[in-house]
Amino acid sequence: MGRLKQAGLVVGLLAVAGGASAQLGISSREERLALTAAWTGERFPDGRPKVDDGLLERMKEVTAEEAWGVLAESGYRLQFDGG
Repeated sequence: MGRLKQAGLVVGLLAVAGGASAQLGISSREERLALTAAWTGERFPDGRPKVDDGLLERMKEVTAEEAWGVLAESGYRLQFDGG
């Protein structure tokens, strides 16, 4: 998987899991590592992937439909957004 696509997938997954990931005390470092096992780049001490600021800026332009499309194409078909 290309580095940009991989980073986009991680950002998408973190966005979908926003309720849980926004509250860092909800999941353990081990759970974050398991959820983002495909990430090969640097990580924060708590296990979150370090995503390039430039990529985060570009992701601001991505619509929800585009993000869901990337998740579906990558095999994440049973994801949901809890509000």
